[in-house]
Amino acid sequence: MKSLLPVFTLWLTLVSTLFSCRNSEPLPLTLRQVSDYVDTRPDSALTVLRRMDLSEMPESHCAYYAILLAKATGKSEQSLLPCDSLLNVAIGYYGDGDLEKAFALLYKSRLQGEMGERQEVIDNALKALEVLEDYPQETRCRLLLYNSLGGWYADSNFQVKYSAKGNKRTPICYFLVGNAGKR
Repeated sequence: MKSLLPVFTLWLTLVSTLFSCRNSEPLPLTLRQVSDYVDTRPDSALTVLRRMDLSEMPESHCAYYAILLAKATGKSEQSLLPCDSLLNVAIGYYGDGDLEKAFALLYKSRLQGEMGERQEVIDNALKALEVLEDYPQETRCRLLLYNSLGGWYADSNFQVKYSAKGNKRTPICYFLVGNAGKR
């Protein structure tokens, strides 16, 4: 009987691990393929994404789809306005600790820029930078956000204030505003 205890413990561990991992369904093959080539062939990615049926997709796939669609749309130099409601799904789905949320906020910020919503652009970009504090290796998204922030601060002549928390981004934005006329 004692010899069955380790076998039973191992079996119980395997079963519990299997059932705990069932929550996250693997991405469909199409989304994984689009993810691989969205940077190099955004027009093709956009065509494939627009042909996909979202009605049967779980929320997790729709959230990832939204980010891919916004990325392909932006890289194809088209308006992000059709991505608005889908980006809201992604922002609502991903938690504050998820890297995907930073990308969703980046594209939402760009979309709001198209609509002329200056304060929302800055607010979402700053939220995305907060998410990225947990991802120091993610320089690309951070670069895109700082670029957007710098442009918006320079174009809008916002008075930059230091936050009570000692926000590390503020001096960079202040520098960009202070030097906007010297370009």
